Amino acid sequence: MQVYIAAVVIVFLSHIPTAFSQSAAPITWSAPALSRWFFPGQTYQTSLTFTSSAELRELSVFVVPELQPFVTVRPSFFPHVTTNTPYTATVTVTIPTDSPLGLIYSGTVHLRTNLQTVPQTFKISFEVLPAGFEPVDSRSVVQDSDGSIVPVTDLLVQMSSDSTFRDAVTVAQNIGGSVIGDVARNSVES
Repeated sequence: MQVYIAAVVIVFLSHIPTAFSQSAAPITWSAPALSRWFFPGQTYQTSLTFTSSAELRELSVFVVPELQPFVTVRPSFFPHVTTNTPYTATVTVTIPTDSPLGLIYSGTVHLRTNLQTVPQTFKISFEVLPAGFEPVDSRSVVQDSDGSIVPVTDLLVQMSSDSTFRDAVTVAQNIGGSVIGDVARNSVES
């Protein structure tokens, strides 16, 4: 009699459907991925919105281990997600000043419920380069009398040759700003 009951339980469990079939993707992201370059010392933030075609409870945000040294997402927990309602999270990418150059980092952000990943992850891929700038918002540029197009919200600062990146960050913070770009230093001897 005990063997018969165990066999029934095993057959019953094998017929329970999983919460999310591989063909169903209940999550839709506002953008399919984040792919770009960053420079050492840069911090980048963007808002990311998702909607779900299914009601979900206790939804946690999980960043894969490969990206965890660089990427955080806030909030990291949604107690209740209702169907077809947009939810916004802030993705922050922080590149340490001592990051090796030329490396490409790739991974995903998962939404999980009951430790199971909800299909349709958000993909992130970036390369750390020696210099760079944030893209300019075309709505915040003006044309100078000489024809130059410049952003009205940016200030170009040339630091002395013995200045560090931390010095630039301090100057920016003292005037209520942030560093949005950097140009690698080249030694030129005459």
